[in-house]
Amino acid sequence: MSSPRTIIQLTRAFIHDSRLRRTLIFYITLVTLLMVFVGAVFLDQALRDHPLLFLGYWGVCSWFTLAILLLAFFDLLAVRSAGRQAQRRLENELTTEDDDSHAR
Repeated sequence: MSSPRTIIQLTRAFIHDSRLRRTLIFYITLVTLLMVFVGAVFLDQALRDHPLLFLGYWGVCSWFTLAILLLAFFDLLAVRSAGRQAQRRLENELTTEDDDSHAR
C-alpha cells in the first residue's frame, strides 16, 4: 500500500471515530508533556549547546501541541454538530407526534 493512501485512510478514521480521535489526543498530550519535562530538566544543557538540535526538539514539541489543539477544536466542532443533529431529530419526532395527535 502506498504511503499517501495510508495517510488518507488513517485521517478518515480519526475524523469519523470520536473515540479514536480522543484517544489520539490523550496520547499525544502525554508524549508532549513528557517531551517538555525531559527537554526542560534533563536535556536543557545539551539543547542549549546545539542550536539546531534545540530548534528541532522544541519544534517537534510545538508541532505536537498544535496537533493537539487542532484535533481538540475539530472534536469540539464534531460534538456541536452531532448535538444539533440530535436536536433537529428530536424536534422532527415531536412535531410528527403532535401532528399525529391532532389528526385523531
